[in-house]
Amino acid sequence: MGIKERLGIAKGHQYLFFGGKGGVGKTTCAAATALWLAEEEGKNVLVVSTDPAHSLSDSFDQDIGPEPTPIEGIKGEGKVDAVEIDPEKETEKYLEMIKDVYEMQEGGGEDLLLGELEEQKELLKSSPGIDEVAAFHKFMEFMELTESGEYDVIVFDTAPTGHTLRFLSMPEVIDKQVKHMIKLRKTLRQVQKFLRSIVPFMSSDDTEEDEVLERLEMMKKQIEEIREILSDASKTAFRLVMTPEEMAIYEARRALKTLNHYEIPVDMIVVNKIMPKMADACDFCRARREMEEKRLELIEKYFGDKEIIQVPMFPEEVRGVDKVRKVAEIMYGEASPA
Repeated sequence: MGIKERLGIAKGHQYLFFGGKGGVGKTTCAAATALWLAEEEGKNVLVVSTDPAHSLSDSFDQDIGPEPTPIEGIKGEGKVDAVEIDPEKETEKYLEMIKDVYEMQEGGGEDLLLGELEEQKELLKSSPGIDEVAAFHKFMEFMELTESGEYDVIVFDTAPTGHTLRFLSMPEVIDKQVKHMIKLRKTLRQVQKFLRSIVPFMSSDDTEEDEVLERLEMMKKQIEEIREILSDASKTAFRLVMTPEEMAIYEARRALKTLNHYEIPVDMIVVNKIMPKMADACDFCRARREMEEKRLELIEKYFGDKEIIQVPMFPEEVRGVDKVRKVAEIMYGEASPA
């Protein structure tokens, strides 16, 4: 079965993730995919960098910030917007959310559970990581943009493998935190009710909605929805990018094992930066090519049930829309990347 049949429009993916070892060309592949979807299929695409290195600006040769930035030079009816997540900003949002949970409503007891807030802050800092927290919470926001129809597809340029694998654990980790905070909030409400019953001057009005509790319940529901989306092969696909080198192959195999554990569908392997075949190649080039051919055989052995795309090494840096477009043409041809 060819790429066109496997990756046809009928699958209609909304979320595409590109991951792999640092330096293999994840950003280029993510940018090329977004470009192809916009220009060849007329889709509105958001490409998001969760990589602290933020190479999207380099790939598109354009300044990109923490808010959707239109990419210039796109042909056709579609569009590409790009975002480079600001981990510090997103983490601050998350800390504010935690702070809201622990703030007491009027009626006394301001010092109750004060230590819990600091405990949650330390937990956030140590596990699973600030970058992953930022990426996950922003991903939750971006989900709403596809549901509202603002974007047809969101392409994620993820951080190097280790960060990405921790990112994939976020639904489970944050779900536990949110459940803990919901339990704590409910306990707090019971304490407040008790205090109102024994302290004459405390308000007995219990009709006000607990907005924080509602927000937590909503967040819990959203996390459950994200879990379903990430494991839904009709909506989500993960593409592993590697170079034809032993370490990159090893890391990709490790990533695939983790992706399978979290039931996240992987539909494509992109082997990037392959030495082109040249009749008049130098001794070094021929030796390099021979080594890569052996690695390509290994890749076929380990990932043969996936679609494998080969992208050659370019003589110049892939920078700017025109060069990214060349990569897209090699990757997809007439096929649909989504």
